[in-house]
Amino acid sequence: MVNIRQSMHGGRPVRRSQTTVTDLDAEERLARLTRLLEVSRMLTSELDLSEIVHQVLVRAIEVIPAADAGTLYLVDPTSGKLVVTDSVGFGPSIFAIALEPGEAAAGRAYYSGQGAIYPDRQAVQDVLADASPETYRNFEAATQGLRAPQAAMSAPLVFKGKVLGALVVDALQSHRTFGPGDLQMLEDFAQIAAIAIANARLYDSEHTSRLRLEILIDEITRQRDELDHRLRALDSMSQIAREGLSLQALAGRLASLSSGRVLILDGLHRQRAAEPQDDDAQRLPTRPELRELLRRVERDRTRHSTVSDGVHLAVAPIVAGAEPLGYIVLESTGSDSRGLEEGLVDSAALIASTVFVQERALEEGNVRRRADLLHRLLEGDVPKSAASFRALPPPLQLAVGRLRARDQKREGFTDESNVLREVRTTTEQMLRGQQAASVVALREHNVVAAWSCPGDQRLFDPVEKLEAVVRQVRDATGWHVCFAVTEPVADPQVLTHAYHEARLTAEIRQRPDEGVIQVGHLGAYRLIIGAASGPSVVEFSRRTLAAAIEHDARRGGRLLPTLRTYLANGASLTATARALNVHVHTIQYRLARLEELTGLKLHDSEDRLTLELALRILDLTGSPPASTAELAEDGPAAP
Repeated sequence: MVNIRQSMHGGRPVRRSQTTVTDLDAEERLARLTRLLEVSRMLTSELDLSEIVHQVLVRAIEVIPAADAGTLYLVDPTSGKLVVTDSVGFGPSIFAIALEPGEAAAGRAYYSGQGAIYPDRQAVQDVLADASPETYRNFEAATQGLRAPQAAMSAPLVFKGKVLGALVVDALQSHRTFGPGDLQMLEDFAQIAAIAIANARLYDSEHTSRLRLEILIDEITRQRDELDHRLRALDSMSQIAREGLSLQALAGRLASLSSGRVLILDGLHRQRAAEPQDDDAQRLPTRPELRELLRRVERDRTRHSTVSDGVHLAVAPIVAGAEPLGYIVLESTGSDSRGLEEGLVDSAALIASTVFVQERALEEGNVRRRADLLHRLLEGDVPKSAASFRALPPPLQLAVGRLRARDQKREGFTDESNVLREVRTTTEQMLRGQQAASVVALREHNVVAAWSCPGDQRLFDPVEKLEAVVRQVRDATGWHVCFAVTEPVADPQVLTHAYHEARLTAEIRQRPDEGVIQVGHLGAYRLIIGAASGPSVVEFSRRTLAAAIEHDARRGGRLLPTLRTYLANGASLTATARALNVHVHTIQYRLARLEELTGLKLHDSEDRLTLELALRILDLTGSPPASTAELAEDGPAAP
């Protein structure tokens, strides 16, 4: 009985032992399921993709006893390869691995859509055999020199039939292996992970879309506000045009809208309006950067701007057709509204052009009415009625202004007619407001001014006014203008002769330092000008220089131009050679040749006077002198 009881008692522990193992398997499965449930709750509530991936790896390694390392691969939508998203237990070179579908364990799981167990090192080695050499090197470096893990297991990440990637766990150091239960657990983890990853991606996509929408809404709002601001600003500017306000009002409105400094200049860069009206407004036109902008605007008739030391400077032309009437200048420090400011400058230029055109139209009408009498007098048509001279009573003085070659270094104002109109306008403004009646007109490419001589000459100094015009034109445009002023003319019948004399004086006098020439102070030069109208004198001059004229016609024009330069430089050979940029011997040769052809000697004072008079008379009645460049084109050896 004892033995039986012992046997029976001994059987109970076996049964108890079997019951305990079964209970332990159930407890282990329950623990795994509990852990799976916890992971499922955690993953479904987590929206951070990187955190989801990391937790999947950590928890998978925790619940699978043989696993001590793992890697999660996701498909790169650009390349279509499986790239490592997170890893536990491997070195950093694991992140350099990118697998093709079907390559290694993860590639096979992705390609087939099924998990697999690789129970020993040989199986792991076999699945790595089809990997690329680069993948193998990176994997070997990641396992710190080990040839392969002891075992491995893979499972695909599948969401709604689409494989997102693969999950691989390894027994890197452990000598245990994986079983079917481990694979089932890994596949469950992979399924939960796939759902969580899809949710995280969907959330990230929605979040990104929402951010983009918010940015788009903000940008639309900003553009709407900016457009509204521009429309209100332009409407405010257009109100100036609708109400027909002055240029000063336009400058004030532009300065207020742009919070900057505004200048309105005329064609000669003179200030017509400014806001604010302070010393800085007076100094602004002298700044080099503004002068450079004005030159560029004059050249192409378009707005230009620049930024220097945080200051935005914009210049827009005021034009009527292709003709520049003036300039809008804006100086501001607001960098955020530069586009709006330049749009306002363009609008201000359009509005200002209507004011300038209207002023010019009124001015043209007034000038035309007052100039009719002047034109009649210059043509010799003297009215018989004294009432006709009411607007311009004699005695009269005339000034004839002629443009000379402009400074070649200056750009802009290439149209001579535009400069002539500006000279006329400037001259009229200078003469306006004096005690004497005056009129300024354009005639034969000259500016002709006439004014009644006041009883007290101290009240009006015409030379001073005309010299101011010369300076303004030169500074603004680079062109030189020379005025020839007649003596007072009491008899209107001789006004035509006075005009002819002044016109020839302005044409023949080529000295650049002269801005205003008084015809009454010319002395002998006046006799030359008077003689230029006599046919016999002209014929005498041509006969005297006939041989030299014929020589120059054949040889390209060198003897007579050399004589002009020689006389203009005080009969100095050195100065003449320097002016013509040739050797002194060349000058000596040319003058000797001239003496030979004319039979006149330059060292003889009477012969030299004869040559000079003949040359001056021909210059007054013939073509203008040849240029210095034409004289020097053949170099020192040319005759």
